[in-house]
Amino acid sequence: MSERLRKILELSTKLGFLKMVESNNVKTISFGPLAILLANNIHNEWFHSIVINSDLNTFLYESNPEHTWQEDSQPAYNQLLQANSEQLPFGLASAFKTCIPTKTSEDNDSQLQGMTNCQTKGYRHLVFISEKDCQKYFYRLQLKRRIWWRKFSTDPERFQISEYKTGGHGEHVQISAKFPFTTEIVETIHNHGSSVLNGYGSLFEAKMGRKKTMPHVIESVCLERPAVLTYLYDAFQSQPVRSVLRLHHSLAPYK
Repeated sequence: MSERLRKILELSTKLGFLKMVESNNVKTISFGPLAILLANNIHNEWFHSIVINSDLNTFLYESNPEHTWQEDSQPAYNQLLQANSEQLPFGLASAFKTCIPTKTSEDNDSQLQGMTNCQTKGYRHLVFISEKDCQKYFYRLQLKRRIWWRKFSTDPERFQISEYKTGGHGEHVQISAKFPFTTEIVETIHNHGSSVLNGYGSLFEAKMGRKKTMPHVIESVCLERPAVLTYLYDAFQSQPVRSVLRLHHSLAPYK
């Protein structure tokens, strides 16, 4: 573990953001009371950006860990489709619980590997849009989300968008924050096309003019635990007298 990361963890623990939990001779890092408040503030800012201040009509839906997001979002999708005169585009958003691999960074040697709990909350944003407008909105969303992450940073340039990657369900990019000791992936944005709705028949059909067609889907996902750790890393400032954490006033647990 690098010296700088060790200092960040020590200060974050001292101030009540993190706590060390030992079980069966294994030490893990958990959220302390201030990190829980920080996580709540990150969620509130995400909610206002994605739902309240969105350029699209965007509503919430409830997630069930035993279902796919397609199954969870379909009832809300149909309600919003009717409210939107069966026209695209519009969005849906949800918080969910998940378990992610211990290694959450791009580095081959994650310095916190084995020390952080895999349980975390996630925030999912779905945009249902026409094929014609999909690619353009995919680009716009990347820039918008990078601006959002940079807004709360002491060093905005550390947040960058990765090169495009392709897979079985379209293409995706990642927004990451680079530090001397690690690179944290904070958000992944997928341009799925319509393939992720294959197998759902007419459940997701929408109107394009007089025709009915399957929408294309853009999905963005960010996870709470990497987001909290990223902003703690970002806030750390080493000074001659003492080191401090300078969080953005919108994220700080106490103003």
